[in-house]
Amino acid sequence: MINLGSALLVAGVLQMQAWLRLPIVFVDDAKLAIAMNDWSLALTTFIGCVFSLMIACIYICCAKVLSKWAEAKLRQLPVDALDFSLEDWLKNTGSRLNRHSGFRKSWLYLRHYWRGW
Repeated sequence: MINLGSALLVAGVLQMQAWLRLPIVFVDDAKLAIAMNDWSLALTTFIGCVFSLMIACIYICCAKVLSKWAEAKLRQLPVDALDFSLEDWLKNTGSRLNRHSGFRKSWLYLRHYWRGW
């Protein structure tokens, strides 16, 4: 369901970009056309960033809730039912949310975009 919502947000931004740029073909003045194109790009970029933050907030909240739920379920199991340490398993599988590794990965993706501005 969240993936569908994410796809709809992305489709909405692409559709908004299309209808914001549509009137540009009817403008004869080159300076006005460039200004309209720049304005539509700026607005689309802003809305795209806002939608991306919304998607990230939804995923982060869901991941945190599911992680806590899974950890609580595992802690309810008897100790002798597991042939491994719960803490080691959570660390090895990446089930424990680690903010530092998440920030590191996000920075690796975002630094290329920030360098372009």
